[in-house]
Parts: sequence; structure tokens; C-alpha cells
Amino acid sequence: LPASVLSKGEINRITLNVTSKLVSERTNSAIQMIHVVRDRIPISLDVECIKNCHSNLYVADVMLHLRAICFRCRMPINYTWTLNGKDIEQDKPRLITKLTADQPDEIVVKLSVIERARTGYTELKLLKSKAPTVGECTIEPNSGIECTTRYHIRCEKGITLLHDPLLYTFRLGNIYEENNNSGDTFLYLNSKDSITVRICNFHFSCEFKTISFSVESMPNSSKNLHINAGKIFEEGKRQLGFCMLQVISDKEPGPVFLQYIQAIDHDRSQTLLELVNTLEISHNFMANAAPLNSFHAYVSSRILERVIFTFDFIRNDYEIFDMTEEICLSLGDLLTNIVNFYIDNKENLEIELIDRDFDDPHGEIYVDWSPFNITVTKRINRYATAVQTIMEIGKIIGEELSRYMHPEELHDYVTEYVNYKAEMIEKYESIKYTSNDTLCTFEVPLASIDNLREQLMSNNLMVHSWCFKKNLFWWAPEDWSPTTAVLGINIFGRYGKSAAQIDDTKQLYKLNLRKDDTIQQNLTYKTGVLYHSMVTYKVKLHGHANLLVEFLNTTKSLQILITMNVEPTLANLHDSNCHVSTGQQRSIVLKNYCPDDGIAYLAVYKAKSFDTSNVTYTFRLTAQECGVWGSGETNPRWMRQFCYSHNLEQAPKYAQCTINHMSMFAAKEYPINLYPIQKRRKYANDMPLNMNCIIFNIILIFGALCLLFWAQMRMHYKKINLIRVIKANRNEVRPEIENIVIHVHTGGMLLARTTANIKLIFKSDLGRYKVVIYQNPIEPHLQENTSCLLRVSDEKVMLPCILTISHDQSGRYPSWFCRSLQVDDLSRNLSYTFPIYSWIKHAQKIRISCYPLDSKHMKSSQNQIIIYEVNEKSRWKRFKLRFRHYIKFYFINWFMFQPILGPWRYNDNSCNAYGRICIWTCKTILTITLVFCYYKST
Repeated sequence: LPASVLSKGEINRITLNVTSKLVSERTNSAIQMIHVVRDRIPISLDVECIKNCHSNLYVADVMLHLRAICFRCRMPINYTWTLNGKDIEQDKPRLITKLTADQPDEIVVKLSVIERARTGYTELKLLKSKAPTVGECTIEPNSGIECTTRYHIRCEKGITLLHDPLLYTFRLGNIYEENNNSGDTFLYLNSKDSITVRICNFHFSCEFKTISFSVESMPNSSKNLHINAGKIFEEGKRQLGFCMLQVISDKEPGPVFLQYIQAIDHDRSQTLLELVNTLEISHNFMANAAPLNSFHAYVSSRILERVIFTFDFIRNDYEIFDMTEEICLSLGDLLTNIVNFYIDNKENLEIELIDRDFDDPHGEIYVDWSPFNITVTKRINRYATAVQTIMEIGKIIGEELSRYMHPEELHDYVTEYVNYKAEMIEKYESIKYTSNDTLCTFEVPLASIDNLREQLMSNNLMVHSWCFKKNLFWWAPEDWSPTTAVLGINIFGRYGKSAAQIDDTKQLYKLNLRKDDTIQQNLTYKTGVLYHSMVTYKVKLHGHANLLVEFLNTTKSLQILITMNVEPTLANLHDSNCHVSTGQQRSIVLKNYCPDDGIAYLAVYKAKSFDTSNVTYTFRLTAQECGVWGSGETNPRWMRQFCYSHNLEQAPKYAQCTINHMSMFAAKEYPINLYPIQKRRKYANDMPLNMNCIIFNIILIFGALCLLFWAQMRMHYKKINLIRVIKANRNEVRPEIENIVIHVHTGGMLLARTTANIKLIFKSDLGRYKVVIYQNPIEPHLQENTSCLLRVSDEKVMLPCILTISHDQSGRYPSWFCRSLQVDDLSRNLSYTFPIYSWIKHAQKIRISCYPLDSKHMKSSQNQIIIYEVNEKSRWKRFKLRFRHYIKFYFINWFMFQPILGPWRYNDNSCNAYGRICIWTCKTILTITLVFCYYKST
């Protein structure tokens, strides 16, 4: 029935009516009830063969790799793989499992998929590929001289089930001698007793055949081999050249082996097997020359440099295309074995040549390259060159392996000190990569996965790593020595592009490196006693190094403060919320983001400030920093740039680092030496400050000063009244008629004096007469508590009169205090005193009269005094004016403020604001110039 007929979730009634064509009355019917549970759309499912399954054949002891293909499946998807009815427990689109030798001749792989209530099913049947029939293998002659006699090896009558071509690989020890499809070859052999022939069919189902022979040692090999080495390779006798190379690496001393290598330095390998043989010969030489010394490292580095020189041919070597992955993995294993010789094989350098104890990773003596003896530098450089060459070869192997390695296939190789691991990752998720021995862990967040896929132009990422249990660069002349495992990490795209070539600081990766247990056991605790004062310790901390303070126990609760480059105070300590309770174990971490070295301070104080009892506490200080190996430097060493310590306590057995590029990384944890700062002895000095009490005392002192100032301003000094005589101009008035004597009395207060010109206007029956007292601003007449006497003509002034007093704006002070003014008429024998007792401001006039009952002359005023403003101003303007004049008074002698505030010569009338600013600018430039010339760079 078509799907359109049925309705999901309902009971469908289907009726079948049958009618006879001949007799219409003969009919019958059938009814079927159908309940549709769900729609059924079959899932199109298929299985793709990746490895060890081509032509539906498989080989035992080889990895089986299948991939499920479902184009219409939508997440989430559940995969169930079964092998011969047994669940393999791999819920993922790929099946990767090793087929053991006890598998039957036919195996059935079934795949079930469940996707959103839909299911799919498929299966794949594989037959065991039969190994070829070996046939017969002969060698002629059966005996001869090593690397001189040419042996003829022939293998015949090899048969395969499908009659596909056979691959013959001839191997002598660990050296690949020949690889062909004919089974017939001519070889030069050395002192090994037998040669192994591997015969494989198209699916690499192989059988092995061993051929025995006998050889005699070649005479005078140490004298003549290096002479003809270059010519042998030039003439194309490559198999003979490698035979000699193998013999020399087994028997001859290092100098002979070095001469042979130098003779063929410019020869290029022509097949991948030759490249593997070169590395194998280097490994064989180092194994026979153990223990390793600087000369052995130098010899090994020469042959390793030849490997780098000849590595570029591999991209065009299509004859062994199917074996590329296997050979690349073998290269990685070989390099891992070679690296083991460079770890923990420390050369015994003489003490007079180099002053360094290699067994002390925490030594305080800084060792640099420059002061080394030239012989020592040369010997150390041999180690550096050899290890650097190994790292370069490893990078090339990673590039080539990324081209042929299948996703999710894992290759790892573990030796005593090194774990080599490579894995191609296809899933779009964060990467958590762990070495086989869990010494090193590498994490890539999802954001960095996006950037890597975009920049490497590949959805498949291969993680290629070496995890070293010990410090690989033990010979580096530096006080920085790792105390954790060392991780060399790199990420490759599918087409060989490396993440090490990406210079992007946005990339973030995390490393977890296992700490050395012996270092942890050597860390000791320190005990301190806290009396009445705060205890402060200071330590020297490297840039980007984190500080860990571990408190084991304490008899009282403590307050802790850790700062960087700023010495803590008691006030800052009380603001800290870091507490250690009695009997509590607590760890405190200082994350140091400073790129340069600095001083870290640790302050310890009682949580209860008024507790007078002593406190005993035990703690330990350690520092942790991450380092990167500077392979690009002229003198490589561990550096602290671009690698940051991330955490100290979440994973106590590991050191966690954050990096943003690919290289060789390690971490260091070491104890810190404390330098206590001198303690303060007085308990009162350690008491916390009471801000309320301080503010109250400041207000109290300020109020007292205000009262004293007010009293000072209002107090009349009891001084001897100074009398100053002001002489009149004799050219205007005759002396015989100057019978009017005027006495002007000033007050004795602080600001009662003035330098202004005083105006006295007398109005009497003789008319209006104006008297002006002109003053010298430098030596004024009207000082404090002074009487000034002047004489005027009796023809101008007479008593009684009305007096008006004022002054102009040329004075230095804003107002002056006039106590009284007395007028004596000597010709009429009259005298009158005007009691004023008032401040006279520059904008005010005071009028006083001798006519107390004369309302015609005086309107109405108490004490016969009228004070009025010449120009009426608001209170705010009067305050600003008064404030300005007081500021002028107090800052009159200041050098810098003199042009702006100004004495009498720089007043508003003589110099405007622009002029004063110009004078002030010149004085400022002059002052800065003089100060700079005196202090200079200080």
C-alpha cells in the first residue's frame, strides 16, 4: 500500500470487494483493520572499506578499518558494530579493530543504525586472504667474503590464490637489502648468519623464508674502506655501499665510521628503504658505541644530517606507495630509540673545563655559553646539533605521515624514557590527547579547532607528539632545568601543513606535564612564630612564574596577603579576605603575569588583631614556571616566553601550562628561599587606623586654628603709637596760615595698615576742601597702630565740618582700619575728634559730622557715621574680591604666583591679564630650565 493511503496514529479500515463478471449478484468482501504506528522510510546505509578489507579479503594480525556511510542520517545516531555476532562496543561511525590470528576463514561484520526512530542495517562478509606458497629459495655461493662476494638469491614457484603479483623483501638483520616483484636478486652480504625473505601478496598476507649462508671478515677494512666509499656510491653500487656502512657501524671505531660518512655526505638516498637503512645504521652505531659521548654524538649527527639532506625524494617514491605509512611509523620508532641514547647519558666533563654540577637542577649558579672553554663549547654543541637534527627529522616524518594515516588510527611506541604517539582526529570536538604512559596531556579547545581547520585547510588533524620522561636537553648550560616530563607537540593538516608554521596568538592550548616524584619529596616546610607584629617575607620571582604558599597548620587563625612588587601594609592586610583557620591546611596561589623578574611579598598577621598570644605556623613556598625550548636561538636553551603556568593545585601531580604555538615544552617547580623583612617591635604601631577618630581630630584642630586666626585678626596690639608727620607742599600754602592740624589714627590689628592713597574731604562754611595723603607703597605712612599728622590752611577748613574718608584702588590691601581722626584749629583754639573705629574698604566711603543736632547736614545715623558703597555689588562679588585680595596678601612673595596675583606693580591698572600670563609663562620656562640643568638625568 502506498504511504498516502494510510494515516499515522489512526485505525485504517481497508475493504476488498470482489464481484463476478458473469453473475453480478455473486459478490463478496473482506475487511482489514490496520493501525499505523510510525512512518517507515528505509535508511540508506553502506560500509566503506578503508584498510584490510579490499576485495572482501582480510589478513590476520592486521588492523581492520571500516567506515559507515549514511547520507540521510540526522543526529543523534547510534551505531552498533558486531563481529561474528559479538558486539565490539564501538558506538561511532568508524570500526577500528585488530583481527587476531584465530579468526575463522569467513567473518561477518554487521552494522545497525538507529536515527530518530528510524533504523538501518547492513553487513559485510570478509574471507581470510591466504598467504602465498613460498616455493623454493636458493643462494649461490653458500660462503664468501663480506661485502666482496656477490651472492645470487633466487625464489621460485611462489603461488597465490588469485594469481596476483608477489612482493619480495630481502632483509639482513634490520637492514632492508632489496624490495622487488621478481624474487631474483644479487646482494653483497656481511657477517650476519642468515637473510630473511618476506613474500607478500596484493593484500599483504605474507610468509617468511630464512636462507642461511656463511661469510668471512674482509681484511684491512679499517684502512681502505673510507677511501673508496664515495666512488662506490657514485658508480651506483648502492647495496655494496650500505653493506660496508653496516659493517663499519658494527665493528670499526668512531673515527673510521665518521670518515666513511664524510665520504658520502653529498649522496642522496633513492628509495625510502635506503632512508630507513641510514637511520638503522645510525642506531646500530650508537648501540655499539654506548655509553654515548660527545664524539659519538657528533658522528651520529653527521649521518642524521644526511637523512635530512636526502628526505625530499619521498614524495615521488611511488614504487612502495602502499608501504609508506608502515615505513613512516618505523622511522618514528627508530628516532624514538635513538633519542633514548641522548637521555640520561651525561658526558663526564672535567671539573677544570666546566664548573657545573649536573645533578643539582636547582643550582643558583647561572651558566652561560660565552665564558665556556672553546673545547667544552664544541663538545656541547655536538649534543645540540644531534638532538636538533632528530627534531627536524621527526617534523618531516609527521608531515609525511599526515598524508597517508587514516582517521582515528592510533600509533604509539613506548620505550624506557620516550613515548612516541601519532593519531589522526576527524571528530569536530575539543581534543584531549594523552600519551600512552599518561606523563603528558594535551588539550585543544573547540575555538582553536575551528582556527586550525581553517588555517590548515583540513578537517582532519593529526596530533604528533613525543613525551620524554626525563630532560632531553640535560646538557644545556642554564640553571633552568625541568622537573617535569618534556612534551614535543605538533599538529598537522591532511596535506602536511604544520601548526608550527602558524603565528597566531589567538590559538590556546593546555598542557599537563607529570611532575618528578623525587622533587616533591625534597620540598621542605618552614616554621614561623608570630608575636605582636606583622611578619613580612620577600622572595625573588621570575617573570610568568606562579607562587604557591602551602600552610600545613597554625595554632591561631591568620590573615594572609601576597603582593607582587608592592610591599604590603597593615591596612592592605586587613582588607584581604584570605584567611587560614586554626588547624586548617590551605594553599594560596599568586598568579604572576609580569613578564620581567620581580619581588613577591608575603604578609602574615593574626586574624584577631587584639590577641596578644604568640602564633606558630608551618608553611612552604614553591614556584612553578613553564618553559619552551628555544631551538631557533644561536645557543639553544630553555626560555620562559610564550608559555604560562596555569594552575598549581587542581592537579597536584601535574604542572599545567597554557601555550599558543607548537614546540618543545616543560615545566619547573622549585622551592623558594625566604628573606624576612625586619619586624616592627611596637605593638601600637601595628594597631589598625581608626578613620573616624582621625577625621574628628582634624576637624577639632581646624576649628581651633580658625578661632586663633579670628582672635588674631581682632586683637589690638599694645604698641607704642608711632607718629608720622606728613609734610605739605610749601609752594601751595604759606606756612603761617597752616593752623589746622589733622591727626589720622590707624588700628592695631593685623591688616589695619594700607598703602593706598587716602582721600579726606572737608565740608564747612568755608566750602569743600579735599586733602589727599599720597603714600609710597614700599614705605607707607599708615602702618598698624600709627598716627599721621598733617597741617592744612585755616582758610580752607574750619570747625565745625562734615568729613568724608575714602581711598583709591592702588593699595596693596583691600581695606584698612581707621580708629579716629582729630582736627585741631589752632587759630580759633578749637578741637574735635571724629571717633570712627571702622574698616574702610576700597569701594566704601565714611561720612561723619560735627553737627550732632543738625538734621540739615546729616540725614540720620547712629554715632553720626554713615557708611555707604560707592558702587553697590552683590555679596558673591564682594566675597570674590575680598578673597582675591587676601590671597594676594598671603602669596605676595611667591615667585611663581607673583605675576598672576601680583603686587602693586602688577595690579589691574598697570598690567592686564594677558600681560601677567606672559610673565608667568616666561618664569615657568626659566624655572624648568634651571631645574633640568641642575638635576639633569637624575
